[in-house]
Amino acid sequence: MNEKPSVLYIASAGIDDPLIVSQVLRYLEILAPRLRECHLITFAPESADLRREKAAQLAESGIFWHSVGR
Repeated sequence: MNEKPSVLYIASAGIDDPLIVSQVLRYLEILAPRLRECHLITFAPESADLRREKAAQLAESGIFWHSVGR
């Protein structure tokens, strides 16, 4: 059985946090082509415009972003 794995990355910071941008997103962008699915969950409030823009950008890289804001 040679099925591709899936990844779920959960971060307590927002999508525009410097650590998320410089480390997490870069790592997931490298991994995504090798995965069946790649999901990122962040727990910070994001504006609707940012959510739409970032979700579209990340989807192009094969990353499905879910924002769980307050």
